[in-house]
Amino acid sequence: MKKLFAIALGLSETASAHVRRLQNSFWKKTGDISHISLLPLVPIVWSSHQFAPFEQLSIPPMPQEVSFGHLMTVGGYLFLGASDDGWLHTTEEIRRLCVPAHEEHPLEIPFPCAPGIYLGKNFDHDGQITPVTNSDWRLLHLTIEWEEHENNLRSLRYGITSDRHVVNCR
Repeated sequence: MKKLFAIALGLSETASAHVRRLQNSFWKKTGDISHISLLPLVPIVWSSHQFAPFEQLSIPPMPQEVSFGHLMTVGGYLFLGASDDGWLHTTEEIRRLCVPAHEEHPLEIPFPCAPGIYLGKNFDHDGQITPVTNSDWRLLHLTIEWEEHENNLRSLRYGITSDRHVVNCR
């Protein structure tokens, strides 16, 4: 099993439920467990070392609402992208504040970080996506372990090490 640590943004319960339905429909079409193996999240940064505690970090507020409504592919993986990129300032600031110590070797990651909600491995999909609107954010520190066989995800386990609410702009 491979193991890495990640910082990610978690979504509200309502937005997460909407994304879960989308992920389940992708899993039913493909049988690929990458679509259902993780909670809905926006991956920000990976590290082979645990991140420092982020409870005391001064994180800028997130926009009141962000709507994600288009599929995008990054490195062979699907993400649900936002039409407005105003929220990216906060994710870039989080990445800057949480940047890990220099990695000795290039990381072998299970999927890339991208400016969108991770949905799983890319496949030929059709149809429109109903936009997902999120207005409540969690900053998550995750431990992720996974196993692959012939470039296919065989298993993935995750644990949430730390969870912090991110304040929205008023």
